[in-house]
Amino acid sequence: NMSFASIPPNTDAISESEGESESGSSGGFASARQFFYWTAKSSREWKVLVMFEVFVSVVILCASHVLKLQTTPNLPSENGDGDDKFWIPDLAFGYTSSSLHKLMGALQADGRRLYLGIEIWDSFVYSFGYTFLLASSLQWGIDMGHNSNSNSNSNSNRKSNGTSLLHIRMLAWVPWLTDLVENATHVYCIMTFVDNERPNEMWNAVANIGSHATRVKWSTFAINVLFIVIITLRKRRRSNPELLSKRKQQ
Repeated sequence: NMSFASIPPNTDAISESEGESESGSSGGFASARQFFYWTAKSSREWKVLVMFEVFVSVVILCASHVLKLQTTPNLPSENGDGDDKFWIPDLAFGYTSSSLHKLMGALQADGRRLYLGIEIWDSFVYSFGYTFLLASSLQWGIDMGHNSNSNSNSNSNRKSNGTSLLHIRMLAWVPWLTDLVENATHVYCIMTFVDNERPNEMWNAVANIGSHATRVKWSTFAINVLFIVIITLRKRRRSNPELLSKRKQQ
């Protein structure tokens, strides 16, 4: 008679159950990783992404124009025309806490509420549009570069190079992260602003953090654009048969 102790355990079922538990625990992380690593690949995805970015940009530009019309009459100016005094902190390459405080006062209550809505739209909608656009552009250049080198490199080299270059597209999320920090400081300054009162030390400190975050945002954004230009130029050189033949002759 065969005893139950002599029956070997079903290792496949055990491994499957362990895999299901592990996949369940790491499902959230995998979903987040898939989200942050997403890039447009097909022409349809590119069209949807570009149309989305155009739409959210038009919304934020229209809201900024309305904000300008509301704020311009409240801005002091020596020549009586305060149009050139209006500015948006998100578009400036840094600013002082005093200049931000003066702008908040000129916005008044209605303008600050509108600016708060612009910052929320920027954080949860607009910023994702330009981030996915930058990441997709970086990935497009990387993919085209690998395709042009498919005949000259081995499979193992292409795989290792592709794995290392995959992380370059994560550079697109650095401006997004600093943009969130910048928007958070602006929201704080809006919510804690008090008319006809000087800003306290905490308000000035948060405003200065937002100023530094704005500088980092535009600097890293420029770095992303520079990478895209460099990758595109290298792709064109490698795809040009005349240049490839000259390199082989040399």
